[in-house]
Amino acid sequence: MKSLLGFAGALVVLAVGCKRDVPHSGAPKPITSDAGAAMRASSLTTFADAATALDAVDVELRSLTRRWNDALARRDAAALEAVYGARIRLYGAMVDRKTAVKMKAAALTDDYTQSIGSVALSTRDPAYPRALFDKTWKKKGKELRVRGSLGFAKEDGRWVVTDESDAKADSLTLDEHGEDSCLGLVHAAVLSTQDGETFRHPPYGTLFVCGPPECETFQIAGYVIDKTGMQRLSSFDVDPKTGIVSHISPIEADAAIVSRMKAACAK
Repeated sequence: MKSLLGFAGALVVLAVGCKRDVPHSGAPKPITSDAGAAMRASSLTTFADAATALDAVDVELRSLTRRWNDALARRDAAALEAVYGARIRLYGAMVDRKTAVKMKAAALTDDYTQSIGSVALSTRDPAYPRALFDKTWKKKGKELRVRGSLGFAKEDGRWVVTDESDAKADSLTLDEHGEDSCLGLVHAAVLSTQDGETFRHPPYGTLFVCGPPECETFQIAGYVIDKTGMQRLSSFDVDPKTGIVSHISPIEADAAIVSRMKAACAK
């Protein structure tokens, strides 16, 4: 009897000694060196693809910026039709492509030329990136320099320019607090005149055409939008220093608005 108990005990000891740890079915399985290498390779491929996509956008936007500059340097406004979007904010004024090209054609005098420095791209909003650069232009014997910028967006699968501006134009627009701006008060001065009252309500309006430093005074157009598009009806000239508003000849504007305009534009 004792020998049988001893034999059974020996079997128990043998069984315990031979027991192996079996992973629980829910426990994570160790990653083999081959599987780990595959995962790392997949991650690297994903990063490489993303970097390649960003590089492609960078190249396309820089190319588009050069095409924009070359068109203006050659005074070839028609070339901008392939650069601008269907609608573009042109120095604060929202216009369609056809109007933008016409405005540019009118501004490109026989002696006009321009160049830009190195281009820096801002992609804080990947859907609406911007290009920043120093722009130098010559017109009527004068050479001027300003910080320029272009805004981009995709239309029909390709990048186009949807915003063209510079530091001077940006400083003239309403600030984030909604305070009176120089350009806003220039428009208000025009609309306060008897000749300008027609353009106070849709489908009529006023449009910024040119202003300091490119032009000595502000040039504001009065327009109407009808079935055929935007039609320019009148041209106004506003001197921000003297406060004189002209439509062929000087016309009377609201004195209070003119006073505020002169103060805002002098900043």
